[in-house]
Formats: sequence, structure tokens, C-alpha cells
Amino acid sequence: MRLARCPIGLRQRRTRNVTRPEMKAAISSLVLLILAFVADNRVAAQPAIAQMTNSLGMRLQWMPAVNLWVSAWETRVVDFAAFVADTGRSPNTNMSTELPQVGGVKQGNWWLCPGFPQSLNHPVIGVTADDADAFCSWLTQKERQQSSIPATNLYRLPTGDEWAAIYRAAGVKPVPESVAPGNTDPPLANIASEELRSWHRKLVCPFLTNYFDGFDRTAPVGSFSPSAAGLFDLEGNVKEWCADTYPGNPMLRTLAGTGWTTGCDFGPKIGGVLPSQPTDVFGFRIVLSGPISSH
Repeated sequence: MRLARCPIGLRQRRTRNVTRPEMKAAISSLVLLILAFVADNRVAAQPAIAQMTNSLGMRLQWMPAVNLWVSAWETRVVDFAAFVADTGRSPNTNMSTELPQVGGVKQGNWWLCPGFPQSLNHPVIGVTADDADAFCSWLTQKERQQSSIPATNLYRLPTGDEWAAIYRAAGVKPVPESVAPGNTDPPLANIASEELRSWHRKLVCPFLTNYFDGFDRTAPVGSFSPSAAGLFDLEGNVKEWCADTYPGNPMLRTLAGTGWTTGCDFGPKIGGVLPSQPTDVFGFRIVLSGPISSH
């Protein structure tokens, strides 16, 4: 299920940001799509790995290394849209973008209109750290009220240390630093591939020569093989907000992982960025604290 470049009733503006009525209309138009998507996209169980599915249809894997349930994939557009539709939250519409300007005009300015096509199953981008925290608080309250989780459990972002421990325990296949011409191995992650080279300006890390992953921007979650622990996109797609401030600089929020613009230095990368600046490379992955005996 793919959304238009911008949702029905919402158009890119050259001179101003989207208004609150426009934003509400766009979110309202998604509600029925969200309900249909959740109903049609339940993920089949994999009995060998302890897992559960929450009220949004997000699959979580139990990771003993951190004593947490960890979302199998990055938070999707459909998940975040349900949060915004229920709360009326107005996310930041001043998203920083990797896209080149067209005629001096920036393409994309918020999570639901990033300047390139995203389906409901793509990772949500263009959100701040506060947006991610608010999503977790909303989902915690929602599922406690439904008695889906105990009152002692909560959804949150992982800390940077927890994220690195999850990565190391998950059995992520390493992404090669170089690829030989004519290589036919299946792609492992959505990173700075030859598809991205076709339009992107120079990156800090070079493009991965001879590597084709099929995407020149974000990819739907679960597009690549999972890790041994059943987690997707711990390498590539979007970088992920974490719960804690960056060590040594309380003004910055920890950001973990690699994204669709990363072309080198793969692995459990941890950095620090301003928490209030959304970009089209930043998303987030949730965790749920504590064991749940019924799963």
C-alpha cells in the first residue's frame, strides 16, 4: 500500500509550512488505511524465537542480552500515523532533507510529506527525539488501558548502550566495506548504494561501489533478511533515536546505527545530534521493558 507523494488534501507549499487544518485533514484520510493495513499485515509467528505482537501489529522479539522486548523493525509510517490521529500531535514541519532543491525550493518538510514516496510500511522519518518519546508514552498508556501490558511495563527508546548490546547480540550479518564488480550476493541492507549515487551529492562516506540494494532512499521495513535474532534493519535504512543524552554533551541526544546514506564504517555506531532537528535519515525503534508471562 503506497501513499501519494503527499496525502490526499495536502500539497507541497513553496511559501509556507502546512497548516494545522491541512495536517488534520491529511491524518484523518489515513485512519481507514491504517486499520486496513494492520488487519492485513499480521506477521506469521516464528516459534523458535520468543516474540509477541502488540496492538499496532508491531512484532517484538525477546532479547535476553538486555532483558527487553525489542521491535523487530523500525517504527513505521502506519504506527506513527495512528499516534498522531489519536493525539492530534503536530510534529515539526521543518525537516532537514538529503534531497536536492528543485528551482531553489526544498523538497519535503515533514514526516507525512518527506519529498519522496513512502508506503505505510516504510520507516517514519522527519520526527524529533521528543516525537519518538511521546509515541512511546502514548503506546504505553494505550496498552495499559487495554490490559495488553502490565502496569509495570512501558514502551520506550533503548539507550545507546542498550542499542549497541542489541546489535551485538542480534547476529547481524556484516556489510562489506567493498564489493567486487559483478557480485551477485543478495543485498544485506539499505545503505549508500549505486542507486543512491545516481542523484545524491557527495557523502561524508563514499558510495559503496558495485553494491545494489534496490532502493535510492528509504526501504519498507523487512525488505532485507533479518538478523539471527529476528531483527530487521539494525544496519541501514534509518538511524535511530535513543533515550539518553550523548555522553559528554547533555545538549545532544544519542543516535544509533546507520542509514540509507551510510557508505562506510558499518556496525553499532553511536553518535550525538540535536534532539529537536528532524531529518529524512532519522527514525526510531521501540523497546518494551520487562517479561510478559503470557507470551
